[in-house]
Order: sequence, then C-alpha cells, then structure tokens
Amino acid sequence: RASVAALHQVLTEEHAALRDSLHANWSVTQDVWRSAAEAEWMRLGAALENATGQVDAVRSHVTSLVSQSQLLDESVRTLGAQVADHNVSIDSLAQRLVDETSTLRNLAHNSVTGLHEEVMTEFAVSRQEQREAHAQLHTADATIYTAINNISTALSDALLSNITELASASRAYTDSSSDILRNELHRHVNSSAERLALVTTNILNLQAQARFELDNVTQTHWNTTTAAIAELTANTSNVVARSNSILARAIGEVNSTVLILA
Repeated sequence: RASVAALHQVLTEEHAALRDSLHANWSVTQDVWRSAAEAEWMRLGAALENATGQVDAVRSHVTSLVSQSQLLDESVRTLGAQVADHNVSIDSLAQRLVDETSTLRNLAHNSVTGLHEEVMTEFAVSRQEQREAHAQLHTADATIYTAINNISTALSDALLSNITELASASRAYTDSSSDILRNELHRHVNSSAERLALVTTNILNLQAQARFELDNVTQTHWNTTTAAIAELTANTSNVVARSNSILARAIGEVNSTVLILA
C-alpha cells in the first residue's frame, strides 16, 4: 500500500509536471503560431496589395492596349482607304499612260507615214520635172544642133556660091583686075567666116544658158525637197521628245505613288 501510495504520488506529481509542461508548451506554441500567423497574414496582405497593384497595372495596360488597338484599327481603315485611293490613282494613271502612249504612237505613225508620202511625192515630182527638163534639154540640143547644121550648110552653100561666082567673075575679067577680085574674094570669105563664128557663139551661149536654167530648176526642187524632209524630221523628233517627256513624268508619278504606299 505504501508503495502504491508513493507510486501514486509520483504519478500525480509527474502528471502535474507534465500538465504544466504541456500548458507552457501550448502557450509557447500558441505564441509561435500567433506570431507566424500574424507574419503570414501581414505577408499575405502585402502580397494581396502587391497583386492588387499588379492587377491595376495590368488593367491599365489592357486599357492602353485596347486604346492602341482601336487606334490601330482606325489607322488600318485609314490606310485601307488611302490604298484604295492610290489604287484608283494608279489605275487612272495607267489608263492615262496607255491613252497617251496610244496617242503618241498614232501621232508618230501618222507623222512618219505623212513624211514618207510627202518625200515620195516630192521625189516623184522632182524626178518627173528632171525627166521633163532633160527631155527639153535634149530637144533644145537637137534643135540647136539642127539649126547649127542648117546654118552651117547655108553658110557653106552661100560661101561656095560666092566663091563660085567670084571664080566665074575672075575668069571673065582680065588679069589686071586679079587683085581686085582677090580682095573681094577674101572679103566675102572673111565676112562669111565671121558670120559663121558669131552664129556658132550665139548657139553655144544659148545652149549654156539652157543648161544653167535646167541646173537651177533641179537645184531648186532639190532644196525644196530637202527642206521638207528636214522639217518633217524635226516634227518627228519633237513628237518623240514629247513622248519621252510624258513617259518620264508618268514613271515619276508611279514612283511617287509607290513610295507613298511604302
């Protein structure tokens, strides 16, 4: 009984000590848990505040992105309208370029065709006039040569007739009149030769004048034809220069449009 009582006393004391230790440990544990909970609560509050700030920042960023998206949509619509306008401008410019090119091609073709026809006409007229002038020259030459032959024949016949008459007269007169007859014969011969030389000179002068006039006519027609060719060539060059200018201006406008679109 005494041992049981002692054991009971020991157990009671140990139980009391254990209870006090548990109460002390529980108090310490509660303090530690309370401190940890307060620290965790403060950390969670700070984290929550930080998260709230981040959410606000994200909300603000999203709002900014929405505004930028709206501005981008507006810019895209504006750019689309501008692109459509530029496409219309490019189509109009291309059509104008095609029309101008066609017009210039027709103008150049008509100019070249007109130039060719006028040149061929001038050449045909010039050749016809040259043929006519040569024919007239040959006719004049033939007429002049015929006249020279006729005059020469007539002068020769007259000279022979005079010589024959003088010879007959010289045989009829006496020897004392031989000097007179000789002088008369020389006078007739010299007079006939001078007349023949004068007629020949006049005929040659007429022939030279006819050739000179023919050359003048030919040169005049040649100068006229050359001037017409030069004028038509200058007109063609002007047309080509205008075509190059219009093409250069159209290419510049196309390049400007491409730069604007870029």
